[in-house]
Order: sequence, then structure tokens, then C-alpha cells
Amino acid sequence: SIQSCHARRDWRRVGSPRRDGRAVVRRTSEMARPQHEGHLQWKKKKGLEIRYFVLYEDRLEYFSTEVDFGTGKEPRGCVANCDIENITLTDHGFTLRVSGKDQEFVIPEGKEDDGNDAQAW
Repeated sequence: SIQSCHARRDWRRVGSPRRDGRAVVRRTSEMARPQHEGHLQWKKKKGLEIRYFVLYEDRLEYFSTEVDFGTGKEPRGCVANCDIENITLTDHGFTLRVSGKDQEFVIPEGKEDDGNDAQAW
């Protein structure tokens, strides 16, 4: 079945067609297999928030917890890969530039040995 990737934050707007021309992301059977997944710390104004991220061929989704992903809950947010303008590797993670805004992600300490490093993402 085809489902939209519903976004809940400004920088992750994908899903239904929009006047601003942002991409519409559809989940198809061949795109539904994750290429990588794991915990990332997302740098916000109030500090680091840990979330569970899942990278697909066409999008990056995030969930509050790994359990939410595993039980099939809708993602809290999503960004179409075609909306990512730049990726910069940092000492402890990476920064994505999406719609003119930098979003910084940090690999949780001790997770690098589990294949969860910036290059894998």
C-alpha cells in the first residue's frame, strides 16, 4: 500500500502536495526497507534530545523510541532526502542543512562501535 510520510515540524514538511513545491514522499515496498537505523541525539535549543532515526532510500524518519518504530507507530517526523541541501560530518556526528536550516545530530556515546557512526548514516 502507498502511505504518505506525515510531517509534524516545519523543516520536515513532506506528504501532501504543497504550493511551495516540496517533495511528496511515498512509501513503496522497495523503499520500505531501512538502509540504516539507530539512536541519534538531536541538538535543540534546550539541549540534546535522543530519538530513534530510520533512514530509507527516499527519506529520514524519526520516532520517540525504538519501540515506537518496532510497533508500527507513525513517525514523529520525516524529511525527504531530496530536501537535504548539504551534509557535513562533525567530530561526533553530522549536520544536515534542510530548507536553509542546519540540524545537528550527535552519535550517542558508546554507540560508534555498534556500526552507528556518521559514515554509516
